[in-house]
Amino acid sequence: MQRAALVATQVREQAASVSTLDRAILAKAFRGELVPQDPSDEPASTLLQRLRSESDHPTTAATNGHSKTKPSTAAQTRKP
Repeated sequence: MQRAALVATQVREQAASVSTLDRAILAKAFRGELVPQDPSDEPASTLLQRLRSESDHPTTAATNGHSKTKPSTAAQTRKP
């Protein structure tokens, strides 16, 4: 019985450590400390502005030949 209590205590302690580690990793990610930063990257504010602008004009935002609009249902139900 003592062994089971010891294992249960260790499991609780490790679970608390994992929670602390998760928060620490998330904090580092928000600060940009997980990977080397490229000084030639555009600032996040510029990227967000560009993405907002593109979402306001979806026809110019389509890339790689993919359209953001779905084909009409009439075109899908047409029979030959």
